[in-house]
Amino acid sequence: GKPGHHKQNVQGFDVEVHAAKVRSKPALSEPFARFAQLLSQTTHGLGWAYPTALSSMLQATDVMIRTFGSAVVGVNALAIEVEVDAQKNAIGYFLVGLPDNAVKEGQHRIETAMRNAGVELKRYKYVVNMAPADIRKEGAAYDLTIAAGLLAASEQMLSHELDRYVIMGELSLDGAIKPIKGALPMAIQARK
Repeated sequence: GKPGHHKQNVQGFDVEVHAAKVRSKPALSEPFARFAQLLSQTTHGLGWAYPTALSSMLQATDVMIRTFGSAVVGVNALAIEVEVDAQKNAIGYFLVGLPDNAVKEGQHRIETAMRNAGVELKRYKYVVNMAPADIRKEGAAYDLTIAAGLLAASEQMLSHELDRYVIMGELSLDGAIKPIKGALPMAIQARK
């Protein structure tokens, strides 16, 4: 087998165990440290195991996740629903819902931030829909919203409560979360 991969029998199931790469990481900012703590509670942890008989079924299953962000319009904020669909039998990344260039460029920031935080984004076909589609989504503040959706859709993060939060933040390439503009109206809107 591959280095870091082996098979073993666990409670009567043949199990494939895949060891994750462990990289040294820079000290995390407190918000990203909390996000990293959520990541540590994933379905896979630092490695993952599943019955080999189920692996083909898991690879064929598509996953759709819903997260929420916020857009500032004037002095008020508006909820933005971010849906992420992961198709495991294809590769690609598509962002729809009237994003500006900064939001589109977020794909590269997000992937690099994840890699530098020790998380590899699985190679699936991701479709990210930002609704409502008639509102222009501007700026890099959607990086964290989309990253959370991608991690949940690729089953690297638990998602059962993800749609209960408004998640906003710009990611730096080392995985730190940068401050965003309009946080006060976003927080007021999130309480509603």
